[in-house]
Amino acid sequence: MKTPKAPSAFEKYIQETIDEGIHYLRSHGWLDETSGAPDIAKIPGLEEAPDVHLSVEAWAAVHRTWWNAPAHEYRGNRTAASIWYELGQYEWRGGRTFPSITAEIPELGQREAAAVSQLPAAICADRVGNTQRARDLYGWAAGNYLLTEEEIRWFADTHQLQAIWEALPMRAYAFVCLEAWVEALAAAETAEYWANKHRRAQTSEAYQVQLQLIPALLALARFKLEPTAENRQAAQAKLSLKAIGGRNYSERLICYFYWYNLRAKFGPELLAEDQDRE
Repeated sequence: MKTPKAPSAFEKYIQETIDEGIHYLRSHGWLDETSGAPDIAKIPGLEEAPDVHLSVEAWAAVHRTWWNAPAHEYRGNRTAASIWYELGQYEWRGGRTFPSITAEIPELGQREAAAVSQLPAAICADRVGNTQRARDLYGWAAGNYLLTEEEIRWFADTHQLQAIWEALPMRAYAFVCLEAWVEALAAAETAEYWANKHRRAQTSEAYQVQLQLIPALLALARFKLEPTAENRQAAQAKLSLKAIGGRNYSERLICYFYWYNLRAKFGPELLAEDQDRE
């Protein structure tokens, strides 16, 4: 009889993440003991108007979705994962931008502050079948992750290249989810260009989520725009969970959050015969 394989360090991190999420919810009286997931109806403030801020505790519960939803999905617990994704929709409760902002193109700081919440909320809405809300959020996120030519030039001139290659992959991701392939490819190629010019992006200390997303987004967009056998194979390889790496387990788990959504959307077409498909 074979000895069971010991869990890897990453798998131990997955379990720790699940346990911490359960402990946090239970400590606030927000745990559904049956599913081991949030009892969303008990979390206060979620249905309030967007300009009414959540409590720090409620916001922290929502924000945990980035880690807890993919952790449960990794373990194969789709029920708990789905409840976490349901909760994650509340990461952004408003519209195109903050209620007080009226400019057609808000200032960069205001755009980015909205986009960083809109994109994960879009993914969560997508995963639970809230399709129109997801499309709205993807569209707003794509618009708010815009970097104008002047802004890109300023970041380049002031040696802040990371600001470029951290924003534009997220713009590309939103466009991919909208199947706006030309726009997705343009954003991803620009992100790749500036990441390649930034020496720090080539080190293991660089924030890895966007750097790992860029090749996957490029492969998907190129396949959709030119569906050759070679491009299909490249897209399949980049959608594989084996494409996710990195020594920082928190960042790796966030990558799973983004990858699971891409696989849910494009896996039926690209991974039907791939053993890596879950």
